[in-house]
Amino acid sequence: FTVRAVYANGQESPDSAVVKAQTRKTPHVIEASTFGAKRDGTTLNTQALQRAIDSCTVTHYPQGCKVLNSGGEFKTGALFLHSDMTLDIAAGATLLGSDDPAQYPLDKG
Repeated sequence: FTVRAVYANGQESPDSAVVKAQTRKTPHVIEASTFGAKRDGTTLNTQALQRAIDSCTVTHYPQGCKVLNSGGEFKTGALFLHSDMTLDIAAGATLLGSDDPAQYPLDKG
């Protein structure tokens, strides 16, 4: 594609040089339920979700990793994400916060 600027006076610049971009490969996908996360909205899933997140490392998945919560309600406390990973809350899924303040430490410990 090419890019143009629109100046304050309304005139457009000439086209830029052709810009080529390539997206990264689709990262490895881990379904949270494979780590024991329950979709019922009442089970506390913090440990199961954190195990899924902790399995998403650049060492294991150099192209990146995505933890997917698909469909249902996942109750959780604090989660600690890593670089080069995505936590994907799919359409039809909800991440519910625990009402227990003890479930929200400031660090993973």
